Amino acid sequence: MNAIRTLMVTMAVAACAPANQAVADENGTTEEQRDCINDAMTFCSQHIFAPDRNERIGLCLWQHRYQISRACYGHLRAPARRSQPMGRPI
Repeated sequence: MNAIRTLMVTMAVAACAPANQAVADENGTTEEQRDCINDAMTFCSQHIFAPDRNERIGLCLWQHRYQISRACYGHLRAPARRSQPMGRPI
């Protein structure tokens, strides 16, 4: 069970960058990852294994912006308007 949790946390860290934000890499800076990991796991874990997880988790964090930690909220930027809706969650 610990191995599964470790894998999920690792995937969440890799995916918790807010959508459409210019960062050091597409997974976010170390500070962003540290500040948002718990919120990503709490509110957005259903998107961790999605192929477009960075965008999905960024949008999910934005949708929960009034519920997430202040530290994570400080990294969020409003998502850009999409020309077409996102596909169904995986």
